Amino acid sequence: MGVSPSTVSRALKDHPDISAATKLQVKELVDKYNYTPNTIALSLRGGKSYTISVIVPQIVHHFFSSVISGIEEAAQAKGYNVMIFQSSEKYEREVAIAQSVQSNRAEGLLVSISKTTKSFKHFKDLMANDFPIVFFDRVCDELETDKVIVDDFNGAMNAVEYLINTGCKRIAHFAAPQHLLIGYQRKRGYITALEKNGIEVDDNLIVQCDTIEQSKEITPKLMAMENPPDAIFSVNDLTAIGAISALKKLNYKIP
Repeated sequence: MGVSPSTVSRALKDHPDISAATKLQVKELVDKYNYTPNTIALSLRGGKSYTISVIVPQIVHHFFSSVISGIEEAAQAKGYNVMIFQSSEKYEREVAIAQSVQSNRAEGLLVSISKTTKSFKHFKDLMANDFPIVFFDRVCDELETDKVIVDDFNGAMNAVEYLINTGCKRIAHFAAPQHLLIGYQRKRGYITALEKNGIEVDDNLIVQCDTIEQSKEITPKLMAMENPPDAIFSVNDLTAIGAISALKKLNYKIP
């Protein structure tokens, strides 16, 4: 072509200083020889890996798999690759992954913490090295960094008030571990809704239960109470599915 390597590089990046004719010539040669950039060489040369790491508790969970799809789509649109890890709800595994991401030349970390995580030193160490971290869904409230969350308190309160408005008075709550902000806020919303509507909080109706297996086991016990609940507010989809399955086996109709 008679142009320098830097011109080819800028043409591939659609640089405005490169003419449309040159860009077209470069594209034709790229297509002809099936050229793909060497990302390792690019990262060594430019000091950027164009890679983002993501840690989720469980990939099989519908919510987290949906989030991963969104992250990948947004990252790829900006020319970034995504490395996905799962902690499998294990603190030790999460620590090991966090310690490896920077050495793997990732440029940032998106993370939803495991339900067993109560210490955040592994994230503090990364932040001390100016490593970017964004928490989502299950977040660490004590670290000053970006977080992507929903309004768990008001969402829970509105859901429970809806049940109350349909006539329910004995509403059970399948709660997540309370050291998780998401679990704490949803339980707080549940309690606030009851108190706002003059319904006494019954501790016997609040059960720590955040897996489908626990839900299937606990639901029949709740329904066997002398005064059973007339509704169940579940902390997540999996416990709701478990409750529905158990109730159907007990021949309950679910609206």
